[in-house]
Amino acid sequence: MQVFRLEAMTAERQALRAEVEQLRKSLEDIQGKHTEDDSTAKDQYSETLLSVEEKYKEEITALKSQHAEEISTVRAELEETESSRENWESQYHTLLTRVNTIKTTLGERLKADKEELAEANEKN
Repeated sequence: MQVFRLEAMTAERQALRAEVEQLRKSLEDIQGKHTEDDSTAKDQYSETLLSVEEKYKEEITALKSQHAEEISTVRAELEETESSRENWESQYHTLLTRVNTIKTTLGERLKADKEELAEANEKN
């Protein structure tokens, strides 16, 4: 009986070893598939990341170019406005000087006419 029992234990042990070996192979297959899936996912992620990065770099470059053009346009408009303002200020000061000259001349004429009128009234 002990021999039979020993044989049964040996058979069970061999069956367990075979099962362990099968489980080990299954685990290795799963790990290999997992590693392969990880590698594939990383590759896809890298490609997607590069694609997104390139897209946004292009958008940033376009926005910078547009911004530079807008700044250039605004600066040109500012220069034109300042030039126009300086021209108007110059014309204003010229007119103001002329008005003051006319006032002075008219004041002097009125004074002279008043004196002349006063003299004419005294003579009459």
